[in-house]
Amino acid sequence: MCLDWEVALGLTIAVTLCWTVFSVTPVAALPFLLAAACPLSMLWIRHAAPPQAPASAPGLAGSA
Repeated sequence: MCLDWEVALGLTIAVTLCWTVFSVTPVAALPFLLAAACPLSMLWIRHAAPPQAPASAPGLAGSA
């Protein structure tokens, strides 16, 4: 599953903000939140992952 608890918390905060600030019911925001859940989760995973060294290309080392 691509939904982390931190992403679920962020989506909950987004629903609360939409409900209080913009007077949008949570049911009306549901299609947006369902569409945004997986991409937000992937961004969070990319952000939380440790940096990796770039892989060297095999043919570029000796060419000059």
